[in-house]
Amino acid sequence: MMMCKFDKFSFFLIGVLIILGLRAPVLNLIALAGAIYYIIFRFEENELVSFVAFLMPFAPIFKLTIPGFSFFNLILLCALLRVLVFLDFKIPYKSGMPLIWFSFFVMVTSIQIDLIASLTIICSLFFLSCISANGTCKIDFLDIVHYTSLGVIFTSIVAVWGRDVFPRLSPLLNETTIRLDVGVHYNRFSGLFGNPNHFSFLVSILLASVCVIILKNEAKILDYVIFALLSIFGFMSVSVSFIIAYMCMLIMILYTALKNGGRILSKFFVIVTIVGVVLAVFLDTDTLSTIVFRFDGLVTEHADASSMTSGRSDLWLMYLKYLITDIKSLFIGVGIGAGNLPGGASHNFYIEIIYYLGLIGGSLFSICVVNIFKNNVLKEKNRVVANYIPLSIFIVRAFAINILHSEQLVFCLLICALALNWNPTSIDISENSHY
Repeated sequence: MMMCKFDKFSFFLIGVLIILGLRAPVLNLIALAGAIYYIIFRFEENELVSFVAFLMPFAPIFKLTIPGFSFFNLILLCALLRVLVFLDFKIPYKSGMPLIWFSFFVMVTSIQIDLIASLTIICSLFFLSCISANGTCKIDFLDIVHYTSLGVIFTSIVAVWGRDVFPRLSPLLNETTIRLDVGVHYNRFSGLFGNPNHFSFLVSILLASVCVIILKNEAKILDYVIFALLSIFGFMSVSVSFIIAYMCMLIMILYTALKNGGRILSKFFVIVTIVGVVLAVFLDTDTLSTIVFRFDGLVTEHADASSMTSGRSDLWLMYLKYLITDIKSLFIGVGIGAGNLPGGASHNFYIEIIYYLGLIGGSLFSICVVNIFKNNVLKEKNRVVANYIPLSIFIVRAFAINILHSEQLVFCLLICALALNWNPTSIDISENSHY
């Protein structure tokens, strides 16, 4: 369903109010009231989901105090209630029962540890299940990719302006640094997320989704602009996992291009050209040299698993050893919101699920996610390689990041599911490319 111009304007009006709230925090209350009004009374399902996805990158500053409680949690709750009204609570039994069991499990094991985190994960899964229930998903893939991308771009520009323009940003802009030499450090860009890996994870999923749009002949000028801007911000994070995922994405595009030739091959060269221009023109020498520095450490003759994974493999082993020796944690987890082990976070989404939810809760969580992907799916014969690019990037990057507690998880899963099932009428990929 297409949005009227006024409703589109409301997206950006709310975003501007949140940004201005960095100067006058009370404006966040006005933005919250306006957002709830549109969610409850104005937006239809596609508008609602696109709006919430647009606001998600604003979550770190959508609050009265930084750090503090984010009003985005209230937005997500209102969106869930509105979606339940749309669907008249008709979640399929096969999808509903795992959700109910998962919710009960989280309430028993985690609600006393972290109420907000527990309710956020439960609401997120219900939200995803509701909007894809009964094969009636009305969410437009183009809309959610465009508006999420615009939200990331706008907030990234605010982060570039930094604390000089908005002093309240200081708690969010304590950049992660990389030691290049004695007394020489590089400040990694992380948007407003405060973590360059969390920031670049979302950027990776969005870039992969834009590639799907390009490959399926649905791209407009806006899509190429979004691709270029997201690439700039992604490389500014100098995240090794982002660059590896970026390379995997280009390989999948090249495979599709070589298999189909013609217009698809030309699109590949357009994308590669954009990448080249971004690297050559928009990234400064410090960023480029830091990227080279990070990859040099991966290919030295003394490189081992620990150095090649930036120490993550040591953390993975530490968590696995802990789970093996603690049977209770292995089966029911330590509870959502519980602290990390003394060595730090696991930096692995799959291990994180087992650590917090255990094998029992992790299985219930996985069933809920699989059911979301199974709802409203295309027949397998209608899928092509391009449909799998976002999900493949998600799987690759999830090996090196913790996102179970992140607001972006629900939207990354939704985008991957929509991409997997997106088949516009103007598709120009041949029958021979069916996956």
